[in-house]
Formats: sequence, C-alpha cells, structure tokens
Amino acid sequence: MVNFNENPVALAGWYIADCAAPIGQFTWENSLGSVSAVIVATSRIKAGELVVYALCRPSGHHACRDMAMGMCFLNNSAIAAVELRKQFDRVAIIDIDMHHGNGTQQIFYQRGDILTISIHGDSRDFYPFYSGFENEYGSGDGEGYNLNIPLPKGSNEAFYLKALEKSASRVLSFKAEALVVATGFDTFKSDPLGCFALESNSYYKIGRMIRSLNLPTLFVQEGGYFVEALRENARQLVKGFENV
Repeated sequence: MVNFNENPVALAGWYIADCAAPIGQFTWENSLGSVSAVIVATSRIKAGELVVYALCRPSGHHACRDMAMGMCFLNNSAIAAVELRKQFDRVAIIDIDMHHGNGTQQIFYQRGDILTISIHGDSRDFYPFYSGFENEYGSGDGEGYNLNIPLPKGSNEAFYLKALEKSASRVLSFKAEALVVATGFDTFKSDPLGCFALESNSYYKIGRMIRSLNLPTLFVQEGGYFVEALRENARQLVKGFENV
C-alpha cells in the first residue's frame, strides 16, 4: 500500500511528470484562462461557425487525465473535443504539433467516439519518447481510433503533406462531424524545439488540406517557439484554410 503524502513537494511527484511543467503563482490562473478561450471557441462552433482559432497559452496536448508535463497543465484540445461531443456524434482531433500529443492519446485511448491522430517527430529519439508509436491503436472501445504517424528528423513539406493526407483520409472514413486541430508551429525549420523542415508557405498547404475536409473546425494553439516566424506561419495556415 502506498502512503499518500500531502506535502506539496510530494504531491508534485504524483501529478507532474517532468521538470518542464513547473507550478508557480500564476499557473492556475493562466491555465484556466487558456481553457476558457477554448470553451468560448467551442461554443461558437456549436452555434454554427465554420472555423474558430483559439489562441491558447499555456498549450495542453501533453497534459494527461491526472498529470501535467511538457509545459501543459490542462489539455485544451481534449477539453474542446469533449465539449464538441455534446453536439456532434463523432469528433476527430488532428495534432500537427512537432511533439506527440501523448496526453490527448491517453485521455481518449479507450473511446471510439473521438478519433485521435498525431503527426510528430519519431518518439524513438524525440520528446515525449515513451509514446507516439505506430502500434498504439487504442484499446477496448477505442481500438482502431488512435492513429500515430511518426516522421523522421528533417522531414520536409512533401513528407509532411503525405502524412496529413493519410490523416485526412482517416477522418473521412471515421465520418467525423467536427474537427479539432491541435495547432503547433514547432514543425517550422528554424524552431529550436523541432526537427522538421517546413517553410512558412507549407502551412498554407496544410490549411488548404484541412479545409478540404469540409468540417466545422476548431484550431487550438499548441507549440511554436521560433517567435520571429509565428505570425507569418499562423497567417499562412489561416489563409490556406480560407482560400479553398
């Protein structure tokens, strides 16, 4: 039997997976603000808007059901999907962040009504290391409803768009009624935490492909750490979505 120690330092060991999720004075306030943006965004999708972009910080896709990690405390994309599920029978999540959305996968791994897809750097040598492999399909009611597409270091636009095309095909076969896009720009070639080689205009093509699914779409901001290019990369994504 484990003795549960309520000392704050001990509790951190239970609920924080790594040193990249420190809790400070304003952590809860900021995390709650991030989720609040997502809740407002989902309400607009449910009211009939085709697309909404939720600018969230901190990001959320590493946050598990009961554990913070990787600068993520509350899983914004997962919360968005659960909110959308109140109106739509089938909701899909495509995670286009550089890192595997391990928290999102964990939350929905045994559910068949929310499809989770993640395109990311190969976890054999990239964070979060222990999840994101192709043989993780889901279990129980969720078997077959989790898709991981790990890509090697240096993957360029052609590699990435092929993976996104595979993701889009799975969303269509799932017959999703609404889509959440966990939107990270750390796939950009100059990102200090990334290992891919996407250009700014690559996001225009990503936006076009996502729009071709013709689904109510909620973009939820995740990573992206090359600040000088964030504005242009986000602009290209939105422009691509609008110009189909």
